[in-house]
Amino acid sequence: MTATHTPGPGDVLGGCRLDRLVAQGGMGMVYEATHLALGRRVAVKIIAPQLAHDPEFRERFEREARLTARLHHPNVVDVHDAGEQDDVLYLVMRFVDGIDLRTLLQGGQRLAPARTVTLVGQIADALDAAHTAGLIHRDVTPSNILISGKGSTEQAALTDFGLVKHIDTAGLTRTGAWFGTLAYVAPEALRDETIDARADIYALGCLLHRMLTGETPFPRESDAAVIAAHLTDPPPRPSATRGVPAGLDAVVARALAKQPGDRFASAGALAAAAREALTAAPETPAGTAPTQRRAPGDADMPTRVAPAPAPAPRASSARPLRR
Repeated sequence: MTATHTPGPGDVLGGCRLDRLVAQGGMGMVYEATHLALGRRVAVKIIAPQLAHDPEFRERFEREARLTARLHHPNVVDVHDAGEQDDVLYLVMRFVDGIDLRTLLQGGQRLAPARTVTLVGQIADALDAAHTAGLIHRDVTPSNILISGKGSTEQAALTDFGLVKHIDTAGLTRTGAWFGTLAYVAPEALRDETIDARADIYALGCLLHRMLTGETPFPRESDAAVIAAHLTDPPPRPSATRGVPAGLDAVVARALAKQPGDRFASAGALAAAAREALTAAPETPAGTAPTQRRAPGDADMPTRVAPAPAPAPRASSARPLRR
C-alpha cells in the first residue's frame, strides 16, 4: 500500500486485513477487519484525509485516542489500537455486529417508549463512565450509537470518540469552530463558550426526543433556523406524539435547558427521570412519527467541522501513537 493509495478491501493496515466496508461518514470509513496476529474480528476506522492532514486534529486524535483506550465499559466501543501508516490515520476497535441507531430510525421511524428509555439508559451509563474519566463525547447522535442483539439482549454501544474533548484540554479546539451534528449541539457550543459534560446531557435529551417522536427537537428549514431554535426556542413536548407519556415532557425540557446549570447533573439522572416518567403512565404502541420538515438523514449528519490546512508530511510506514 502506497501513500497515494486509499486503503480498501484486502489491504493490511496496522496489522489488520480490511475485509468489508461497513460504514462511511464525515469522519472517515469503517471496515470490518481481521487482526492477523490474533485472528480476531475487529473494526478499523480510517480517518478522512481532510482531517488527517489537519495538524490540530492530529494532535487531538493522538491525545484522545490514548485517553479513550483507557475507557472500558460494556456500552462503549473499545479502542484497541491507533496509529498511522503511509499517511493514513486509523483506529482499531471492538467490532459490534449490529446496525447504527440512525439506520434504525430512518424515514422518521420511532421506537416504543419502553425500548427508548432502556436504550437511553445504556447510553447514559456509557456517558457517565466517560465523564468520570474526564472525557466529553461532543457528538452523541444516532450515527454514533451501535445497536446489537434483540429483545432482552438488545444493547447500545457508544462509538466515535474521535470527537471527544478532554476536560483539561480546552486549548485544543480552534476558536470559532465546533465539531458535531447541528441537530444535537448544545446552545453553549453554538455561543462558542466553554463546554463540559452537560453538553452531552443536552445531546442525550435531543436523542431521547428523536427516538420517542421520530423528529429531532428543532426540525427547521435551514441550519440558521436550527441554530436560532437551539438558542431561543422552548423545548418541544414529545407527548404531542401519540403514545408518548406526558411525564417525559419534563425530562426533555430539563435536558434541553438553555443554561447548563439547569440541566440534569448527570446522564444517569436523566435516564432515571425517564424511567420514572415511563412508569407513571401506561404505554401505548408506537407507530410512525409525523413527516419531518428536514429529512432525518440530513438532521443526523455532521454539519460542520473545522477546515483542514495544508497536508502534513507523509509517513512511510506504520507506527503506533506515542505512549
